[in-house]
Amino acid sequence: MRIEAKRDAAGAVQRFAPDEPHVGGGKVHLPRVQVQIVTHESADGLAACLDAVLAQTVAPACVLILDNASTDASVAIAEAYVVRHPRIVVHILPHNLGYAVAHNLGFTRALDAQMTHVLTLNPDVLLRATYLEHCLAALHDRKGERTGGVTGKLLRENGVTIDSTGLVMEAFYHVRDRGSERRDAGQYDAAHVVFGVCGAAALYTASFLNAMHHAAGYVLDETFFLYKEDVDLCWRGSLNGFSFLYAPKAVAKHARGWIAGKRPSARAQSHSFANQLSMVWVYVSPRSFGFWVAQFVEFARFLRLLVTRPNVAWQIASLLWSQRTHRQEKRRMLRNARRGEGG
Repeated sequence: MRIEAKRDAAGAVQRFAPDEPHVGGGKVHLPRVQVQIVTHESADGLAACLDAVLAQTVAPACVLILDNASTDASVAIAEAYVVRHPRIVVHILPHNLGYAVAHNLGFTRALDAQMTHVLTLNPDVLLRATYLEHCLAALHDRKGERTGGVTGKLLRENGVTIDSTGLVMEAFYHVRDRGSERRDAGQYDAAHVVFGVCGAAALYTASFLNAMHHAAGYVLDETFFLYKEDVDLCWRGSLNGFSFLYAPKAVAKHARGWIAGKRPSARAQSHSFANQLSMVWVYVSPRSFGFWVAQFVEFARFLRLLVTRPNVAWQIASLLWSQRTHRQEKRRMLRNARRGEGG
């Protein structure tokens, strides 16, 4: 089998097997699921991740790998799978454009190809063979509801510690992974409506993705270069009337890139902090008491960083300043949507 390559307008290279159906080709299956994986120096876990995707009891119509300019063997591994599995497409970006930009390219491709669902999958996640099957069943059970997406039970590599059972909003508008770090003892074995779904293994409906894109012109906020993109998307979705599900029978293992208790990098901490503040400033009314309590808490955290990690504090300030115009536009769109003027 030969492999062909083409370059899009952005300079990204796409590789696929032209003799076999890929996105937009082949028979139409319902549901049509696109699995999309954003990679960046992800060689260590990519092959195992892809093997698990290809072993699903509900076969995806397309597996799209979007590589953010990896310098390791990520692309070589992905291209080796293209030769053997024509449903796999590799999209190589010329620079590291970030998680949100890469996934947005995938969402656009999926919607253009009339996919019914999109599974965003981290390359360090191993799905059980029935993950897609159970997620789709959970959505089917709520047919007719305005459902944005579903996630399963994500466990750490040891198989007993919970990584995420969906997203939950806690104090001061901080959104966390529900059940994270707890031992799985069956306490999360009931299906549940949750605040949001963890983007590491989230199955979104095409209707939700279309609605978010129509309202804002994008799905994931591209000013969030890394961290909390999935939180922002679900927060926006909930304010637009969508709900999200947790399906406990859909199980996967997630080997997170960070280690609990380890000090985060300056880049990670600055983006996480700035993105958290940006969401509160956009989605929480300044007329509410909770808004000002959250501001006090975040200001205290910022002052502490000025003393302990001044480089992080200045990066946070720079990020918040650079995002100011975009935040104003997001607030305007939200007001219009509430008045019935937006998408």
